[in-house]
Amino acid sequence: SSWTSAMESYLGRLSYNFSSKYFLTATYRIDGSSKFMKNNKWASFPSASVAWRISKEKFMEGITFVNDLKLRGGWGRIGNQDLPSYVYNSGLGREYYVFGPGNGSLVNTTYPSSIKNEDIKWETVEDINFGTDFSLLNSTLSGSVEYYQKSTKDMLFQLPYPNYSGYPNDAQIWSNIGSMESKGWDIAVNYRNTIQKFNYNIGVTLMTVGVKVKSLP
Repeated sequence: SSWTSAMESYLGRLSYNFSSKYFLTATYRIDGSSKFMKNNKWASFPSASVAWRISKEKFMEGITFVNDLKLRGGWGRIGNQDLPSYVYNSGLGREYYVFGPGNGSLVNTTYPSSIKNEDIKWETVEDINFGTDFSLLNSTLSGSVEYYQKSTKDMLFQLPYPNYSGYPNDAQIWSNIGSMESKGWDIAVNYRNTIQKFNYNIGVTLMTVGVKVKSLP
């Protein structure tokens, strides 16, 4: 069998920078996928982020060990269409059976292997994060600390049809079901220096992940 799919996107972005101290970025994205029917083909995904470079403020002028210090925060949504093409159509499978007296004869039959879902739509992931980036001690010590939280809804999931439906046990239907949440910390610290002609760089990265399924049939 062969499959085709197509995707079309439109993206708009606005960036604002005031005195290299205050930053604002806003993005609006519209995605269309052939994997969904007309009513659910298009979805919009906005995002925005702000940042404040504290090290540029006048009250930081006397703090010489700080080379760069920035606070930032962001929020955004993004879509997921990671599923096969044409799930809004039912699929047929082939099976061979032996019929007739004696050794019988081999007969090629068809059966419903997948069930259509015309209401399938985009899965949406919403992300919010807060963090800081820093550079200290003549830029020898640098890194970032970030807290994030992601929420996923209308998850794309393949469900088996119940036995009482009359469909084969392996018949599947793609559905938008359930939601889940993940949150944690991302910490990265890097130290670099030079001893005479010897340059060295030491980096440490730490990450915590907590995942909670909020609803799942």
